[in-house]
Amino acid sequence: MVPKLAQRELDRLAGRTGGQCGMIETREQRVLDPDVAADYCGALGCTRAWLVLGEGDPPTADEVRAAVEAARARVAAAA
Repeated sequence: MVPKLAQRELDRLAGRTGGQCGMIETREQRVLDPDVAADYCGALGCTRAWLVLGEGDPPTADEVRAAVEAARARVAAAA
């Protein structure tokens, strides 16, 4: 959906430590705190229910791209 979006960049866009996304994906981190999920949802433009449980409608590719671009802009402005 978003070309060249690496796990570490997603961590940065979500305001999380580097490597956390990878630990979630590989299930090294088995429990996903609601606040952590909310941070990733904000960066990806999706709901917690969809991200964590797969419930509800998934975000469209355009929604994900827009959310990522907005997060990139926020991070760049804060730097």
